[in-house]
Amino acid sequence: MQEAFSVSSGDLVIFVGGGGKTGSMNRLAIELMALGKRVIYTTTTKIFPTELANELHLIGDLETSLLWERIVPQPGSMVVLGKEINSMGKIVGLDKDQVNGLMGAASDLVILVEGDGANGKPFKAPRDYEPVIPEKATIVVPVVGIDALDKPLDDKYFHAWEQISALTGVPRGGIIRGKDVAQVFLHGDGYQKGVPDSARWIPFINKADTGEDEVKAQELAGILKEKGVARVVFGSLRRENNPVEVV
Repeated sequence: MQEAFSVSSGDLVIFVGGGGKTGSMNRLAIELMALGKRVIYTTTTKIFPTELANELHLIGDLETSLLWERIVPQPGSMVVLGKEINSMGKIVGLDKDQVNGLMGAASDLVILVEGDGANGKPFKAPRDYEPVIPEKATIVVPVVGIDALDKPLDDKYFHAWEQISALTGVPRGGIIRGKDVAQVFLHGDGYQKGVPDSARWIPFINKADTGEDEVKAQELAGILKEKGVARVVFGSLRRENNPVEVV
């Protein structure tokens, strides 16, 4: 994943959408640590703790200027940052200013951030207050599970299905196709919302676990490419091989 998304030292990578944000962050973190990078793993919403971290730091309302003095991941290791653990056992994330303030704290640092929640569903559209993307983000990755395609639009398969309907015109119970996913990705109130002008925007199509799923992923990638997207990545986090880059 590190090569597919061209992640390097100094990057602030935001994952949004559904169908593999946490798995993507975990895979990328492992690869970055293997390269000797320092990794900070956090959220601007809420996430469950990951077992990958060397350390979990709960910082409360500590000023951003003091964060790096107290939290220094060693080269090749990762720390998870949050404000607190809530009653559901989730890490309450940092605000955008705190995340922005971590940029440049070390020459070999990469920051990975989950920017919205999907309740375990393969696809969603952002609600009014989502996604939460820091202004200094360098890479934004909207994620979709290819298993969302050809499913009826309801809360069994989709999170915030009302927003998907509003952006695509597909009614509740209507079948979601690749063009509908692409429309949510590319819509100004979808996953173009809040993306800094200087950030690279690279969709990831996950769960291409079978030959049939891979064909669907290629077709969706083709739609996005036809709409002018410079780079699309697709593959399966369940398989050992890295995702395939489509240029």
